[in-house]
Amino acid sequence: MIASLCDVYDTKHGLAVVTGPDQSGLTTIMKSLALRLRQDKKAIGEVNVAILDVSKTTVAGLLVELLSAFGYDLPNATQTELLSMTLLIAQHQAQSGLSPLVILEHVDKAGPATLNIINQLAALRHARRSACSLVLTGGEPLTHIVTAEAMRDVGKRISLQTPLSPFTLAARKDF
Repeated sequence: MIASLCDVYDTKHGLAVVTGPDQSGLTTIMKSLALRLRQDKKAIGEVNVAILDVSKTTVAGLLVELLSAFGYDLPNATQTELLSMTLLIAQHQAQSGLSPLVILEHVDKAGPATLNIINQLAALRHARRSACSLVLTGGEPLTHIVTAEAMRDVGKRISLQTPLSPFTLAARKDF
């Protein structure tokens, strides 16, 4: 699974959708992905990886957390300024050759404004590639979200879509 997600990062579309019920290890897998990607790309430079739970924050809070993961602190900016800065930084990082990886957990619980931000991140391009790789996770299938007209940029980019089963006791020991 980790290798497949690393491959998604390296594709020009770079968007994965991973779903699974409680005890399927989604968060553990996403943390392992972040660690592996940082190790694999270390010779090239630092890959910025953000793992954010979209169910526990506002849109502005999500953007502040994302910018913080990118190394910037803009707590008093407006939501429009936060979004503009996020998009600009993601493009700048893509230009440097290491697109950021944004892992968004619990997308099935996201509101319309948050989904709009996710779609804007999916639409962001640099040199005919996605400027930021995305992994969307949820406890429920995300088909109704990623196929919605308002999420067309997300739907166009999906290069991996996989459901997970709950971890067995043996599988948990491997992590």
